[in-house]
Amino acid sequence: MAEIFRRRHAAEVEQLDRAGLEEAVRAARLQATALGIKDPQLRARFMFLGTVRFPRFWENPAIAKLLSARTGTPEARFNDACAFIRIMAIRAGMGDRIWW
Repeated sequence: MAEIFRRRHAAEVEQLDRAGLEEAVRAARLQATALGIKDPQLRARFMFLGTVRFPRFWENPAIAKLLSARTGTPEARFNDACAFIRIMAIRAGMGDRIWW
């Protein structure tokens, strides 16, 4: 996955060496697993966002609160977090960094 991110998004990950990128992917994968996200497409989105677009987004307190809420499924909570990320990105003038 790290090499795919490097090939497709070189400018966004250029600050990471190979080991750093692999560790970022690993951290995102482990976090998605810890949160219970099982849907393959959502896990891939989580890993991409957490590695390339908005590194370690799950550490943002507001997003962490959404992801750890006691309501809904892990996938629903992640979709809620994605909606929040979308709003934050648009407000920060980074609307071109979101696609969902």
